Formats: sequence, C-alpha cells, structure tokens
Amino acid sequence: MPTLCSKTLTTPFKTVYIDLKDSSSGRFVQLASYGQFARQTITIDAADLPAVLETLFEFAGAAGIELPSQFKPANLSVIQREFPRAYKPWTNKEIRFLTEEVAEGKSLDEMARFHKRQPSAILSRIRTLSPQRQAAPLASSA
Repeated sequence: MPTLCSKTLTTPFKTVYIDLKDSSSGRFVQLASYGQFARQTITIDAADLPAVLETLFEFAGAAGIELPSQFKPANLSVIQREFPRAYKPWTNKEIRFLTEEVAEGKSLDEMARFHKRQPSAILSRIRTLSPQRQAAPLASSA
C-alpha cells in the first residue's frame, strides 16, 4: 500500500503523522498520533475529506479561531451574498433554534434559509449535535 503524501506535526505532547495512501479499495488518509502513553490511529476515506474539512473549519470557527485566508473559499463573498452567515461561528441561540427545528421536522432548505447558511453547513451541524443522524439525512423541500 503505497504512501502518496506524508506530513509530520510535532506538538509539545505528541507527534501526529498524516499520510495519504493508496490501496486496492481506494485512497485514504491515515492520522496516527503518538503520545507519551498511547497510540491512536484514524483512517478517513479520501472521498470523505471535504465533509471532514468542512466540519473541522466549523469547529475552528466555534472555538473562535480565525482561519487563514488560504483556507477560506475563494468565492466566500459570493457564497455570503446568498448565505450571509456562511463560515461564521454558530451561536448558542442558533444551535437551540436548530435543535428545535429538527425536532419539528423542518426541511433542510427551510433551516438553511432561516439560519442564512448553506444546507451542507446545516447538515454538518445537525450531525455534530446528533450522531444518530449520520445515517438519516434530512429531506430537502422540493
């Protein structure tokens, strides 16, 4: 299984190895973290990377971390014309409303319009809040 790309991140408490690998079943990213007492490995199918990155960027925003411009979409201003809250941190109030809307059975499109965010961001946040929603995506209104 050849390694196509590899990076090493070193922090004061652990070292993380990130590899893009190729296998007979496709490409995947493997993150291996070595700390003082434990080793952890996570494998992510390369096709899932956009969703994982979107979630990580969302978490960075929620943590109050401003992303460097190279990690923001080149067409951010175009996206924010249609979705003014795109790529902005979620407030506790928004999260409460979103939880209520899911319980009420609102469509993904309705929630996206209300929150002024992309449908993909709404779905990502719902999946973050309710892991059981991973296998049951919400319907869009037609």
